[in-house]
Parts: sequence; structure tokens; C-alpha cells
Amino acid sequence: NSNINTITINGINVRATSLVSSVTLTRTGGTMTIAGFANADVAATFSSTAIPVAPVITGGNTQYFPIGTVTTTNIAATSGTGNITWYSDAALTMPLTVVTPPSPTLAELGVSTATSGTFTIYLTETNICQSTATILTVIICPNVSISVPTLNALCVGDSNYTNLGNIVINEGCLNRFPSGTGQTLILSMPTSIELQSSTGTLSFGSVGSFFTNSLIFVSNNAIFISFDAAVGSLNEANTITISGLRARATSTVTNVNMTRTGGNTIIPNVANGSIFATFSTASAPSSPAITAGNAQSFCRGTVGTTSIAATTGAGTIEWFSDLALTNSLGTGTSRTLTQLGINTNNVGTTPIYVVSKVGGCNSSIVTLNITINDTPVVVLSSNSPNNKICVEQTILFTASGSAGVQYSFDLQLSGISQTGYPTAFSATTTNTIPNTLVVNDNYVMIVTSRNANNCTSTTQIAFQIKALPVVTFTMTNTNFQITTSTPVSLNSAGSAVSPAGGVFSGAGVTGTNFFPNAAVVGGNTLTYTFTSVDGCTVSASVLVTVNNSGFIIPSSFCNDGAETSALVRNDVSPACITQSVITTS
Repeated sequence: NSNINTITINGINVRATSLVSSVTLTRTGGTMTIAGFANADVAATFSSTAIPVAPVITGGNTQYFPIGTVTTTNIAATSGTGNITWYSDAALTMPLTVVTPPSPTLAELGVSTATSGTFTIYLTETNICQSTATILTVIICPNVSISVPTLNALCVGDSNYTNLGNIVINEGCLNRFPSGTGQTLILSMPTSIELQSSTGTLSFGSVGSFFTNSLIFVSNNAIFISFDAAVGSLNEANTITISGLRARATSTVTNVNMTRTGGNTIIPNVANGSIFATFSTASAPSSPAITAGNAQSFCRGTVGTTSIAATTGAGTIEWFSDLALTNSLGTGTSRTLTQLGINTNNVGTTPIYVVSKVGGCNSSIVTLNITINDTPVVVLSSNSPNNKICVEQTILFTASGSAGVQYSFDLQLSGISQTGYPTAFSATTTNTIPNTLVVNDNYVMIVTSRNANNCTSTTQIAFQIKALPVVTFTMTNTNFQITTSTPVSLNSAGSAVSPAGGVFSGAGVTGTNFFPNAAVVGGNTLTYTFTSVDGCTVSASVLVTVNNSGFIIPSSFCNDGAETSALVRNDVSPACITQSVITTS
């Protein structure tokens, strides 16, 4: 066709499958007749080259630099015969340098060291062909730093040490700590602040055993540290921690420091003069005064709401159960026994520790010893079987119990102590009530026992004073003949008793009858005895006369006259009887 003057083939992509120096694309067939383009004629020529090896970064693909590293610091890479190109993107479209140096600076790579951060950079080697990319990670990390604890307002004069807190050396970046054996570090205390000697521990935040043979020695004014650090270890430590230190102030200072003063360890940013701890002081407040003294005693069973008071000039009073002042029992000018954890049923002594606090400053510790003393045992008994007595009778009360105690007796009627009671404490163990008490059912004898610790126990016995019954006994006839054998009923109409139910007694009495012939000549006392339901007994008596058989008395005789068979000398008064009497009974 005379209208076609070119045939173009385009859009074909090719790749090499093996190395060749020169090969061709040739016509090998087809029906089209083209003058000058027969079979075996060359349509295209090819040659191939090997892909270069990716660059190798000196120092590794991840590199750490502390903040502030100079940006002229170089990162080197090695390659084959081609050129190295550095890119900021994984697509390799944004080269970072106009040339292809094998060791560009951080600034040329776009890395800023002003703040911490991570930068990713890609580099290839080009020798006709481009290698795969090597990825470089640049980490800008904090420099070595020290976590510095602070103790403010350490109390001057306080004998107790205060926990300082942990001192932590943070590596910040990889490979910032030293390596090698015999590493040493010396820290010194400021004047006026001292450490508690032989305290403190040394530890390392690491994986594996980068640091070995570690030692820490703490004196009042310095800390000595030594350790061995493995060389080239990948299990590197990232922190060195000093813990367990305790400090106290010996005089007043403001913002003084524990600093590094020696040792051969080279740690960036931790030179001599570096600060490891900061201190300031304050004057300790005066110690509290316990109102009733530092040793107080109570008796077993004292109510738990009993208060113990303390006074102080300033600050807050705080009470503790331990000398280390770690277990607070509360604050305030007074605390009850219960609040102080005292069980008054348990005998013994418990120490309580009291301080005044102003801010974070404690006074010297005041030790309060609280003693719970035992109470005595007391028993009260009486000599009355039922503790009921009659008017004009007495009861003997006897106290007993613990050895070495004193007793006080208190006789009360309806809750009111009677005259002469309570008695003073003494070793006397008995008390007899007076026989002048009035009739009443509400008497109580209370005994109090007191031991050498002034602890007391009481017990009591209730008793009653009962009235005497009113008893009467009368007889109409009180003269009887000795020869009379007929019984005379004492309950007959000729006699009267009250109340009924009593007992008769006397010569000639049998049961409720009187037998004159069983009595004696002359006067005979007949008695009626009655006992009430309360056990009170009262008797009433009648005097009866029992005569001999009947006789005639001469009409006239005188005392001391001649004796007769019926009347003997000295039997008559007054002196003379001049009347004749016939006795018929």
C-alpha cells in the first residue's frame, strides 16, 4: 500500500533472565512480504547487566545518637562499583543528596538532633541497574540523665533517718554506659546531711548479665560503687538504680546536693559535679508532752473510751504503734484507749509512739507506755445461812480472795451507805453489822478489794432484817396445889396465847398441859415460845405458884419465934403475922 510508509511496534516491556553480552530480536516467519525485512533480519538488540548488591551501612542499620549530636556527623556505607543514592521515601523517588557520597552527614540526610525522634532513610547502589534498598533507621534519643530525688524540710535534730527515694541513672541511648572491668563511681554528701551507713542497694535495668560483680558501700558522708561491665554485650543495661538510702540533717541548710566527686567510670553527661540528690532542712518542732505522764496505768476492764491527752506548742500530734512511725493510730491532742488499739481486757504493757509534726518535720519521739493491770479476786461470805436475821441480831461478813489486798466494807440500805460506812481500806477481812438496824428487806453489804496497783473488784451480799413476832401468854389462875395431878390446859379458857403454834416449856409442862404435881413447891416459870416464818423467836412467861397441902397457920407469931410444923424461922416478912389464914388450895 503506497499510503503506508512505517510500521511501528511499541509498548513492549522486557527483562533479562540471565547475563548476556549481546543478543537480538529477529524475524523468524510470517506471510507479510516486506522488502528488506526477511527472516533472520534483526529487529532489536539486547545486552544484560547483574543487579548490584545493596549497600552495607557501617555501624549497622539502626544507629542511635543523643540529642545535641553535631549534624556534621557522618554515616558511612560501602558498595561495589556503582554509586550510592540516599532517599527519604520507600518508593525511591526523593533522593536526599544531589551527589551520591558514600558517607553523608546527618544534616545532608535531613536528620535533626535538636529533639528526640526516629528517621528512616533508604539507600541503593546503582551500576546501570539499581540494587534493592537498604533501610537505615536513625534514632535521636535523650542523653544520659539522672532522676534526682529531693528531701525537703529534713528535721534538724531528728535522730530518725528519712527514706531518700531512688536515684536512677537513665542511659537514654544504646551504648551510653561504659564497658570494662573495675568501673567505679564515688558520690559525696553535703555537710549538714548524713546518710544512714550500711544501707542502700545497687541494681541494673537490663536483659542478661551486662553488669556483674557489683558493690555498693554507704558511709555517713559518701557512697562508693563498683562493677564490671561486659564488653560488646548486646544485653546492655539501660538503667543504674541506687535505692534504700536514708538521710537525716545535722544542721540547718538550704538546697544542698549529693554530687559525683570521683570514680573512673565515664558516663556521658555524668561528670564530677553532677547532682544525684537535693536536700533542705527545717527545725524540728518540740516534742509533745503527755498530760498524765509517759507511763500510765489502767485496770483491766477500763472503758475503752477513756482518753489520753497530749499537749504541744505547734503542729499536729500523731500517734503510732511502731518505732519506725509507719503505722499511724491517728492525729489529735487526745486519743482513746480503743483508738490506740488497747484492749483493756488484756493485761500487759503496750508502747505508743507520739510525735509533733510541722510540715514534713517530726519532733523527737515520745514513748508512752500504757499498762493494763489485773484486778484482784474478791469473795464475800456471811455466817447466816439464808442472810435473814431478826432485829437486834448481827451478821459476820468475811472477805477473801487475792493475796496482799485491802478491803473496804460498805453497808447500804436502798443504795445509801449507813452511818460508819464505807470503812477505810485495810487488811481487815471481817465486818459485823450493828444490832441496831431497823426492819427492812433492802440491806446490802458491799466489799471492795484493792491491790497494790489500785485496781479494785467488788462483790456484795443482800440481806434482810426481820421483825420479831409479838407473843403473849396469860393465865387466870396462877396458884396450884402440889398434890394436884389433874393437868391444867395451857390453851384452855383459863389461859391465852398469841399467836398460836408456839411451844410451851417449864417445870411440870408436857405438851400444852401443866401438871402441878410435877412442878416444884414455890414459884414455877411457864414459858410460851413462838418462832415466825422468818425464823425470829420470842417467848412470853407466866409465874405460877405451887403450894403444899392445906394447913392452919397460928393466929399469932413473930419472926424468929418458935418453929411450927408449917412455918419455919426466917420465912416470914414483915416481922409479924397476926392473922389466921386457912389455905385451901
